[in-house]
Amino acid sequence: YRETGDFEAAIRSGLASLELFRQVDADRETAGLENDMALSYLALGNTMRADDMIASARAALERLGDEWYLAHVLDTQAQIELARGEAAEAAATSGRAVEMAERAQNAKATVDATLTHARAISQLGDTAAALASYERAGALARDIGSASLIRKALREWADALAAAGKHEQAFAIMREALAVA
Repeated sequence: YRETGDFEAAIRSGLASLELFRQVDADRETAGLENDMALSYLALGNTMRADDMIASARAALERLGDEWYLAHVLDTQAQIELARGEAAEAAATSGRAVEMAERAQNAKATVDATLTHARAISQLGDTAAALASYERAGALARDIGSASLIRKALREWADALAAAGKHEQAFAIMREALAVA
């Protein structure tokens, strides 16, 4: 539901599933669902509920020592911090998410956290570093080969290039994003 934009349905479904996962002590699955629900709450602008969900997911995954999932959770936490206007905290958290994702060899989390990191350092005014992070995310996404991830990374990079006044580069990257099947 979240991926189709029906965030209310995602939350309703998530709450029902969350209770079932908790009853069978499926801690890892519960944490993954809490991360998804945090993203849904975030999309609806409810950072307080998003923060509650992500704190619970983070505590469970830290207890389990699961860096693969924890990298996703740290990225979500950084996105929540960005939504609150806490760019410096988001930059630090997303930086930790990138490191953890790389250590856990979680390619998707590496791309997502690199994009979040780029957004955070862009808000801090470091355009050159942000563009370098966007470029890195684009290269990583291309290596993974997931069309949706490539389009996402390239679109964000193209937007950042355009905002920086690098319109020819932005146009070339956007054309590449549109050509991804």
